Amino acid sequence: MSINIADNKEILKSSLWNFAVSIYQKNGVSAACLFLQESCDVDVPLLFCAGFLVVNGKCFDPAILSALQKQTSPWQRDVVQSLRMVRQKLKSGSYPVQMDKGEALRLSVKAAELSAEKIQLNMMEDATAQVPPSDIPPNLSNLTAVLTMVVNAQSKTALKPEHMKNIQLIANAILDRKAERA
Repeated sequence: MSINIADNKEILKSSLWNFAVSIYQKNGVSAACLFLQESCDVDVPLLFCAGFLVVNGKCFDPAILSALQKQTSPWQRDVVQSLRMVRQKLKSGSYPVQMDKGEALRLSVKAAELSAEKIQLNMMEDATAQVPPSDIPPNLSNLTAVLTMVVNAQSKTALKPEHMKNIQLIANAILDRKAERA
């Protein structure tokens, strides 16, 4: 995800979007997110939303997770994942079109996919605006537990050490961002 948000005023209005972009760009996070997305069907925007709430001292529990999934999973499934599937098929280059034309279309679909994820993050930010504060301080243990809960809720298989390693990498990146801003 290589994004220049400096010139887009609409994007700058979204704290969750800015948070997701800044975490995704940290060393190793994009690969960790893609690994969890591909191996566990993780909804990466949902993972970022959970992390955002935790580091901002808000609750994130199974009820909030369920409500967010219920509200946003149709969009995630029907729009984001559909665009991702088309983009990935175009990337394979197996269609009988000139490579430059196919690549231009793939880049357009990639931009549409990113816009769809931004819409999803905005939906989540609006849906969680009234989430109450948490009694649990935002620390590595709590953040890792919440991110693991999100991954477990979406994965069809038991988590393995490599899943936990990637969850931990993302949790550390989130906390590093918080420390940088303090």
